[in-house]
Amino acid sequence: MTIGEIEQYGVRRFLQELGDVLRAGEYGAQVVRRAYIPKADGAKRPLGIPTVRDRVVQMAAKLVLEPIFEADFGPCSYGFRPKRSAQMALQRLRQLGNQGADHVLDADIENYFGSIDHDKLLTLVGQRVGDRRVLKLVRLWLQAGVMEDGVVRHPAAGTPQGGVISPLLSNIYLHVLDRVWADTARIWANWCGMRTTSWFCAATPATAKKRKPASGSAGTAGAEAAPTEDATRGADGRTGRL
Repeated sequence: MTIGEIEQYGVRRFLQELGDVLRAGEYGAQVVRRAYIPKADGAKRPLGIPTVRDRVVQMAAKLVLEPIFEADFGPCSYGFRPKRSAQMALQRLRQLGNQGADHVLDADIENYFGSIDHDKLLTLVGQRVGDRRVLKLVRLWLQAGVMEDGVVRHPAAGTPQGGVISPLLSNIYLHVLDRVWADTARIWANWCGMRTTSWFCAATPATAKKRKPASGSAGTAGAEAAPTEDATRGADGRTGRL
């Protein structure tokens, strides 16, 4: 159903019936629609657009789950979080630059949204959420097929960009990598953008050249931070171009 069709059907009636389906345990996630948006480099970013019905349920779940995991997320993370933004991350970088940190490491996590391991993500969610009904909902969304050109595929990994719940799930998964960085390096700030994480490190020019993003298994989540050579950049904050 489209938003217009729901308005004609009756929003209150639609929500009541959807709530009844959820309480009865009869809800099933529908396939998402594949769409593409252009990227700055000329490539296309794949999106997975859920139905209006699934977006409503995802938003209801997000309103409950987000405060639980926000209590765990560190102050260094700015992406896809309430009352936080890329502009705030940049402002924090400037503040840290004034305190003596002078190098930026910008590392792109290759195919991040498309490579998230479903079982490991569900394990992380289950560490803070004990309600099996909620865990079932998350699994249904992760395993919903993707329709493109009339063909439905069921990816073995990933959470579709375009889903209401996907940014929160991606932050839950990436939080493990944040903890690994915090344990192994002097990390001052990071911005978890669309498949991109930027770390601001206090480093001299010599040590900045030696510093590399973490790769391989990141703790129990197995978050893969495998930036390609051209996606890993360093910047000297002393030039004023942060």
